[in-house]
Amino acid sequence: CTVVAYDLVWNQANYDQALLILQKALNIQRAYLGKHHKDVGYTCNFLGTTYWLQGKDLNKSMRYFLEARRIFCKMINSDSTACDTICTTSPLVSNIDDRIHFILLRFELPPEDIRRAKLAIERTIEHELRGDRLKSQGLLQEAKEEYKRARKVAGVLRQLM
Repeated sequence: CTVVAYDLVWNQANYDQALLILQKALNIQRAYLGKHHKDVGYTCNFLGTTYWLQGKDLNKSMRYFLEARRIFCKMINSDSTACDTICTTSPLVSNIDDRIHFILLRFELPPEDIRRAKLAIERTIEHELRGDRLKSQGLLQEAKEEYKRARKVAGVLRQLM
């Protein structure tokens, strides 16, 4: 499935067909692997890249890049993460950050708003990670508050775009 999508994007520039295949793959992955699985992150990254290359819907591209970034950051910050996972995932986050920066530039945001958007992205993920840790410790109310803070900070990003 991913191989077919890869060919459609990189060899044929048939973005619409690739997007259909990737969206179906993502739905299946979320259903069977869960929404925080690394394969979901890879597919979100590929979807974001496809929308980015197509250049038609940068909001969707941004949405998928942010989801992939969130998944990869959670993998990196996991207590049980192996060194090889960190070494392969950190460059992906850096690549996604570069594409997010490009999209923010395409939205023609002033430099101060770009800085605020990037800060909002970082803070949202920090709150989610804190919420995940609290949830794993059984502190459900505290986790709920962190997730609420994450949504509030993410609202800043939505306002900028």
